Amino acid sequence: MSHAPIPLSEDLISKFKGQTIAQSIRFFKCVVRDEQIVKTHEQGQTGSIEKDWSFIETQAKPDEPAYFLVRLEGTKRWLLLSWVPETAPVKARMTFATAKEYLKEKLGENFFVEELHASVSAELKYSHYGDHKAPVNALSAKEEEFVELKKNEEQARKDFAESLSLKTSSASSSPGIGGYHSVTLPLTAEAKTEIGKLRDGTCSFVELEITETNDNVKVVGRAKSVLSQDAVSKEISGNVPRFYIYVTNKISKQASLIYYCPEKSPQKLRMVYSTAKQGLADEINKTGLHISSRKIEITEPSDVVEELKRNPSSTTGFSPAGAKKVLEEGGGAVKAKNVPTVGGDGTGHNVYGLMNNASTQKTETKKKIVMPPPGAYGY
Repeated sequence: MSHAPIPLSEDLISKFKGQTIAQSIRFFKCVVRDEQIVKTHEQGQTGSIEKDWSFIETQAKPDEPAYFLVRLEGTKRWLLLSWVPETAPVKARMTFATAKEYLKEKLGENFFVEELHASVSAELKYSHYGDHKAPVNALSAKEEEFVELKKNEEQARKDFAESLSLKTSSASSSPGIGGYHSVTLPLTAEAKTEIGKLRDGTCSFVELEITETNDNVKVVGRAKSVLSQDAVSKEISGNVPRFYIYVTNKISKQASLIYYCPEKSPQKLRMVYSTAKQGLADEINKTGLHISSRKIEITEPSDVVEELKRNPSSTTGFSPAGAKKVLEEGGGAVKAKNVPTVGGDGTGHNVYGLMNNASTQKTETKKKIVMPPPGAYGY
């Protein structure tokens, strides 16, 4: 199970995107500050990569892990150098180990063609990089397959965005991080109706899919009441991508958007759903149902339970099946028993109906009760 990712600062994302075109910076130094990955230094290109590499050694601190995003010579290709010194705190080293993949994902994995890890100062030298640099075209069959997959994914995204702009004027497309695109597909009238049931609190779960023509997002079946996170996992199935909405708090109309993408699902569908995810969240918000800022992405139905627990407002407010019976049987419920408290004339007074007298509590402690004057409560 993956851990919650450490977000990247907007400044880092913006600067990196700009350098995929400008190509004037040799490297960025990034560290974790206040639970965010931030840029603390940018080194301009002064000569060859070997000459500029010496600045990395001066920027690496002996007790602070850092990422160095190094632009390779004359290209838009980047190297990710992870500096995790052995003298750094264990927690800091673990944080960097888990945050690396998310950093590449947000900036665009297709840009990072090489990686290098350094834990001692000798491994920061350019000679160490040269010794470990793989020969050109010396990729394994699996690595070549991965490179080809990335190319196909990027092309599929572009094709989808282009075809969408030609098919419908109501959909919009905008560039995203790493050259990816974000598109917005309108909800069908039927889908809006079913989502309205979630907003109104009569249901808590609905399944959505993108139409075959990639023009709209439609509903699959009807909205229903799903009363637990475990039950949600049982509603998710199939070998193709799907979107699901699950109400996490019906009072505040909060909901989670779940993107289910099985590992063996068709590549073209994976790209279509991935590019439409954020736009769909915006469309759902327009209906009055509030989608959590953290979108859930899973490849296995069972993963959704843990992911929902990590989302804020994770309680639906729906009563689980059988809850009424449990309460009737006293299963953990606190019941008030109307035990009359004896007054001066020996009669009970309903003002003290919820107070047990000493005999019902089986205790020797006695309490004095001051009775209100006659007529104080209309009697």
